[in-house]
Amino acid sequence: MEALADVALGVAELTERDLEGRAPEVGADLAGDGVYRVRAGPREEAAPDRRGKHTAPSACNKHTQMRASSHMAPSYIPVMLMATSLLLIPFMAVSSPPPSNDTDHAALLAFRSQLSDPLYILRNNWTSDVSFCRWIGVTCGRRHHRRVTTLELPNISLQGELSPHLGNLSFLHALDLTNTALAGSIPADLGRLARLRYLDLGHNNLTDTIPPNIGNITMLKFLVLHFNQLSGQIPNELRNLRSIRYLSLETNDISGLIPNFSFDSMPTISHINIQNNSLFGPVPSGIGSTCGTGSESTSKTSTSS
Repeated sequence: MEALADVALGVAELTERDLEGRAPEVGADLAGDGVYRVRAGPREEAAPDRRGKHTAPSACNKHTQMRASSHMAPSYIPVMLMATSLLLIPFMAVSSPPPSNDTDHAALLAFRSQLSDPLYILRNNWTSDVSFCRWIGVTCGRRHHRRVTTLELPNISLQGELSPHLGNLSFLHALDLTNTALAGSIPADLGRLARLRYLDLGHNNLTDTIPPNIGNITMLKFLVLHFNQLSGQIPNELRNLRSIRYLSLETNDISGLIPNFSFDSMPTISHINIQNNSLFGPVPSGIGSTCGTGSESTSKTSTSS
């Protein structure tokens, strides 16, 4: 900034000196007698020749200098404008608004629109005068600025349904909405959250089936859907969760045959809890030490390896 200021100041001083030392102008009617004469300008000193003697400038040189000087001042105008523009560039950069991400912002607003929020927690905090990265429960990434990486609102009475627009939070790593009085079904769009590692929707009133698309979240490590009213069968697609460590479907209305979970398809699994459902069939070989089941013919105790 200081260097640019010095450049502009130097250009201004140079222009001022040249304008002060300009040659006489031609075409002025000084006496008012109709005769156009040359205005008097600064006196031109005689230049020394090679022998050190001073010689008076010739009329030809005066005329040439006069013509050149009369066009000199305008040539500095573009230079001054350029220097001024350089000085304004840093201020323009500072005053420009930060980049935004309309997709993540719109997804959060759509999520909020599906909730009654009886305690006005989101309504009072998720406001337009605050960046959505600073909203309660929302965290944005350090590497990818203004991209939502976590949405965590546990134990807050939200009362509503999950919006499918949550599937547009493509940088989301963690979604924790446990014990938030959610109802309705789990949106299949959550299966598009390829970066998701933690999903906890436990202790709600969610109904319908578990979306098979959840099996597309291959980076998922924790899947917690316990204490809901989910029905139907456990999707076989959950065996595609090769990174899963903790799986809890306890206390739902899930029925059908226990899926053939195995360490071949889930090499990192350390805890499976599917008790208090209406499942039947044998516990798959190899995961008995990590599996808790619940039915009329099986134990209701879960264990962890």
